[in-house]
Amino acid sequence: MVDAKKVPLPAPKAISLARECDFLISGRGVKWKKTKLSELNDEDLGKILLGRSGNLKAPTIRDGSHLFVGWCEVAWLENLP
Repeated sequence: MVDAKKVPLPAPKAISLARECDFLISGRGVKWKKTKLSELNDEDLGKILLGRSGNLKAPTIRDGSHLFVGWCEVAWLENLP
């Protein structure tokens, strides 16, 4: 576990972390989307993963082959074990 506020994760490392997973679940509020990471190029992936600061958005959770980005309780409840 890493606190991204204390140890920011810049774009290249965030994209590298994401590429280790198979699926990206991104959301905000009640809207969410599950995408195969193999379908995203690095530019599109960066748009989803990175905040205005250019670092990894919070919260981000990695669970096995899934990477959850953004606060979306509905997506988390439906996809986390």
